[in-house]
Amino acid sequence: MPYVKPPLGGPIGRSRMRLSASSLVSWERGKREWFLKYKIALKTPKNPEMILGILVEEAVIGLMMESPSSEHIPEKSIWANWMKNEEYTPTDSAPEINSIQDIKNWINKKVPEAANVVWAEGKQKWEESVYKREDRAWEDIDVELIENMLYGGIELFLEEVEQCFNKNGGPHLEKWRKNGDPFPIPAPCWHQEPKHPIPEKIPKHLDSQFFDKKYFKNPFTNDEKATLKEVWEITRPWAKDPRVWQPQRLYHQEGWASGEMDLMFRWEEDAKIVDIKASDGKSKYSAGLPVQLRFYGWLIQEIKKISGIKFGLSGLEGWYLKIPFRKVVDLITPTELDKETVRLKKIWKEQQNMERSYSKCPTDGEFNLMSINLESIIPKRWRGDNLKEICNKLEPEYPFTKILTIPDRLNVKGYISGKWGPLNNHFGELVHGALLSNTKGGTVNLSLEESQPNSHSKLSEIEDGEYIILNAMPGVWRDMVRLYVDEKSRIIPITEYEKMNENELTRLGRISTKCDIQGLVISRSKNSGKRLDGRPWTMESCHLWDGEAIIELVAFGSAIGGKFSSVICGDLIKVRGAELGWRNGIPQLRLNPRKTKFDIIEKDSSN
Repeated sequence: MPYVKPPLGGPIGRSRMRLSASSLVSWERGKREWFLKYKIALKTPKNPEMILGILVEEAVIGLMMESPSSEHIPEKSIWANWMKNEEYTPTDSAPEINSIQDIKNWINKKVPEAANVVWAEGKQKWEESVYKREDRAWEDIDVELIENMLYGGIELFLEEVEQCFNKNGGPHLEKWRKNGDPFPIPAPCWHQEPKHPIPEKIPKHLDSQFFDKKYFKNPFTNDEKATLKEVWEITRPWAKDPRVWQPQRLYHQEGWASGEMDLMFRWEEDAKIVDIKASDGKSKYSAGLPVQLRFYGWLIQEIKKISGIKFGLSGLEGWYLKIPFRKVVDLITPTELDKETVRLKKIWKEQQNMERSYSKCPTDGEFNLMSINLESIIPKRWRGDNLKEICNKLEPEYPFTKILTIPDRLNVKGYISGKWGPLNNHFGELVHGALLSNTKGGTVNLSLEESQPNSHSKLSEIEDGEYIILNAMPGVWRDMVRLYVDEKSRIIPITEYEKMNENELTRLGRISTKCDIQGLVISRSKNSGKRLDGRPWTMESCHLWDGEAIIELVAFGSAIGGKFSSVICGDLIKVRGAELGWRNGIPQLRLNPRKTKFDIIEKDSSN
């Protein structure tokens, strides 16, 4: 069970609101660091190793997806051809496999080409990065280092193959011989069609993915002893299929936790979870591995327990590829499961209740912003100034407002009708909503919807009528004013609420959804990918600091202009008419390509 469909009404993509292995590791390092990284998505400058780790993991998985059972198999890595969008050139015959050394020789021949592609792809990603360390270069990464890590991954995998061979193919051998891969979600293989978690969302023209059956020869026989070709197929772990762009994650049925594993070995009676690390295990971040793996172990057992399905885990391991070696992590036992669930859910609830005051930076003393150094983001002309002097220079001029004065929560009175949902919002998440009017059949009408899926489930249950809505969040989408509700919001029938003073209510026609802001760019990011249906998406963002607090400014698709893309850390910018949006209960500003005026008033010449 390497992944499950998202729970009904839950977001399909990543959500900062869910508890995940990486967010738990960050939380244990510090609550403010978690808030900055996951609540408002502040980015630190990239180093080459950040890019390298992901690509090496993908290359190791790509090598495991090869099959010695195929005839006319190429000598070079199929993953490398797939990355280059090229057809591979087959050889004349299948490899002779009579020993573990034969398998090692066969797969190791594919490493140099895969390593070259990792290096070339990494260089392109490095050059495209909008925020990276100035003291580093992609050339710091050596191709030989990449090759050694790929050899290391193969070595660890072949240890699994040899163990399986010594156990005559393990307990699932007869199932494989009878019907092939016995698991509903198979391990990915280049000679099998990829399996998407939500296949009904895939357009017909994208149905055919990169896979090739014509050279595949079934290695399974009715012989008593398992062959090495059989064992390779049986041992191959489930992994994130690189051909699948949809999320391949585990989702807790209640929607508050999710996890994305690297590998799951299933050739034994019980499964083993493995996390791949493109390092030697000596960095300070290695302390997070047990937290990460135990979270996966908890999540999969919790999901199975709720589903009522028997399931066992044989172990948790981190594979460090530089050495290479395995780090074994203790499992969470069934007797500890309930206690761990209570602990993790308590952490998740605490995360959801964190206020935006955590985005405040100290105005004196030491600059404390994750691993970002103050001198790396301030303009060259300001270097030598102390923190207080810098904060004074960032004091916004009229009519620009301070970040913490941007409208947060408000109270309104209105008539609710025309409930709908769950339907996709502009983030592709399934939410409930309704029409909110100043009176029944009134002249002022706007949309009222959940800020996140299932964040206010009662919205779908209430009857039409007049209500007081407390702690609603104002926003705008496509020039239309919207109100969002979440767990902190309350919707109360007007007949049951008499304490509200009219002065504490905001009239529907006077809701402010735009603001003018100025600040120093202290972080940049650029992301792109595919939606569930394969359509591309792109967004860019920067984080602004006004000497007191931080806010995210984001541009989607056509709103990304050349001026916004040219912004770097250290630039001082002014934004007029930024639209107010929300993610995870925290204000987020968005650029409207037609109505938002964006100016770089002081360009940092030091970068």
